[in-house]
Amino acid sequence: MASNKRVKISRSPKLQMVFANGLAWLMISFVLLTTHTALSHASDPEDSKSEQRVKLKAKHWSYVPLPPRIEIPPLSTGKLQQVARNPIDAFVASKLPMDSLEMPPAVDREILARRASWMLTGRSPDAEQVQRVVQSRDENAYENYVDSLLASSQFGERVATNWLALSSQADTHGFQSDRSRDVWSYRDWVVSAINQDLPYDQFITWQLAGDLLPVPFDEQRLASAFLGLHRQNEAGDLLDEEDRMGFMTDRVNTLGTAIMGLALHCSRGHDDKHDSRTQNESFRSCDVLDHIDENALTSSPMDSVLGPPIRLLDKAQKQQVETLEKAIESVRQAYDDEVKKLEKSASVENWYGSLQEWPQPEDRWLSAEFTFDQPMTEQAKQFVNRVQAESPGRYEGTIKWQKDGKHFAVLLDGDNALFFPKSGVFSRTQEFTISFGLKVPKFFDRAVVLHRSKSWTDSGLRGYQLLIEDGHFHFDLVHFWPTSAIRIRCKAPVPLNHWMQIALVYSGNNLAEDTHIYIDGKRAPVEIIRNSLRKDILDEQVDVPLSMGARNRDRGLAGGLVDDLQIYDSALTAIEIAGLATDEPWVTWSELTAAQQAIWREHFAQRMDPQCKYHIESFQHYFRALNEIVQKSREMMVVNLALLNEGETMPKNRLELARWLMNDHHPLTARVAANQIWQQLFGSGLVFTADDFGVVGQPPIHPELLDYLARELIRSGWSRKAIFRLIATSQAFMSENSLQ
Repeated sequence: MASNKRVKISRSPKLQMVFANGLAWLMISFVLLTTHTALSHASDPEDSKSEQRVKLKAKHWSYVPLPPRIEIPPLSTGKLQQVARNPIDAFVASKLPMDSLEMPPAVDREILARRASWMLTGRSPDAEQVQRVVQSRDENAYENYVDSLLASSQFGERVATNWLALSSQADTHGFQSDRSRDVWSYRDWVVSAINQDLPYDQFITWQLAGDLLPVPFDEQRLASAFLGLHRQNEAGDLLDEEDRMGFMTDRVNTLGTAIMGLALHCSRGHDDKHDSRTQNESFRSCDVLDHIDENALTSSPMDSVLGPPIRLLDKAQKQQVETLEKAIESVRQAYDDEVKKLEKSASVENWYGSLQEWPQPEDRWLSAEFTFDQPMTEQAKQFVNRVQAESPGRYEGTIKWQKDGKHFAVLLDGDNALFFPKSGVFSRTQEFTISFGLKVPKFFDRAVVLHRSKSWTDSGLRGYQLLIEDGHFHFDLVHFWPTSAIRIRCKAPVPLNHWMQIALVYSGNNLAEDTHIYIDGKRAPVEIIRNSLRKDILDEQVDVPLSMGARNRDRGLAGGLVDDLQIYDSALTAIEIAGLATDEPWVTWSELTAAQQAIWREHFAQRMDPQCKYHIESFQHYFRALNEIVQKSREMMVVNLALLNEGETMPKNRLELARWLMNDHHPLTARVAANQIWQQLFGSGLVFTADDFGVVGQPPIHPELLDYLARELIRSGWSRKAIFRLIATSQAFMSENSLQ
């Protein structure tokens, strides 16, 4: 067998220059520099430099296209012909010294069986199975034994261990809190794909662009979790763009290490003088792995094909979910049809004409009420709950009260929060309304107004919150931020130095469009930022109170004033909220605008019309049943093509990248994969620097054999099991010094 002694090459200054200006970047940037961003920089001077590098036609070994056919060396002596078992041995023999044209003899069958088991499955073999191999008179006994190892489930686990290390798979998020995350389903997919001998070209394509394939099925989408295995920062104040760039960089690095055998990260902070990649090119290369919807913005929680994470359901659960989703859509359509009938009916107008005053919320819906008019004693540090006296509010430290017009309110300092431990406990299937008085003294780029959640490091912001960000109100309901959440943002800035009656309304139907912010009795125009709440906002394992004015490791509403907090176990209608806050005079139906009539019609449908009320109750029944299944299900974060602006051409960057990487004559992919297989079976690869096939990496100890294995991998239909078998049944693997 070929010696494991490292082969040194001489690198003269002239040769270094050729390498530095060679095809190194051409092969990497073929796709990366032909994406839409690259095309938009066609006049960039860097493109001219790339063209100059192409013209130099330098021939670093790993960037030379894979030959279409590899000649197998002839065996020069009869002894070699008797020992050699397959073409691998012919390549090994071609490197033997001329004065010693003998290959080492094979070890005995017992040692060989144990060796094969350890290398192919990572486990000690079954003693009875080994004895059958030793005692068998079948000349193919060892080959059959290898086939049984390749067919075992342990084979996939052994190979997957190496792949998962290359793909940066981990069961925690990383960074400060390093909380657990469920990625075992991706791991199980990798094991299953290897055991089924999924062709390597599909194995890579699914992971890079499974979501871009025509009508992708669950396994293809699940495979794309490969691009989301990087560390994920849960910091609440992290800039989205900073996060996105970090993710793209990690993806490029993993692509380079796992598939291309290149250290692509070297040019991120500076020009890479060795492999001739510039810093500008490095950042431009991120574009090919951009266009991923990091935050899973979807139009509907029922729309399971639009974004991560993917639900991991068995066949029966999928059938139940499908049935419930159809029932929900049917009920929604029936409700909409009934509302349309009301538009042509005089029933709403007649009912309106019979009213003497604004409709009020029913008393039974009010679950908590706190007034801050009278300060409690310093010893008690409590706020009276007028609805449930046994569930008072409280505060810690020292707070101040301030008389402001007709309000006697609490003055917030941004650090000490007001707590209401037993109030405002809601799940995503429960409708609710929270109303309170608020005065904001100045512009805030970020301030916590109200929340029922722990800080981001503890639970990914699970719960709900009202924030001021960049001077605008944001109302969020969160299972895990930002990938499973609803967020709406007021279009108008927060009114300053003005007492407002704020009402937060969630309709319990998991839709951002039915989640509202009211200011002084009027529904505020909002834009939907997130609409992907997939699981519950209630964390039953973490008991956190409803709080106002501050949050641990966050910025509070310093100088703000709050008064009169009410909590309703119902999504109050716009009419009911207006009735609590408005001083507007009563007008006739004909004096109402079309928009105002629509609001009254909405109220009538929800509170008065029996058929509409029946559909609402039906929806709640089906949605809660669906939530029961979804809440218990496991999920896996996968990637999804980013939603594009209307009129934009759908880019196929990742899919094009995958197809380019799996091209038969691609210089790197098959070589890297073949080297990884050799490394698993022999402890080191034909290229010692398995993750760096670049200029500074080591050259292969047997380039012809490496190219033969790479070409054979492609010829076999990208069957890795075929290459494992080819190597494991060679005299080179079976010889007594093969692992030395």
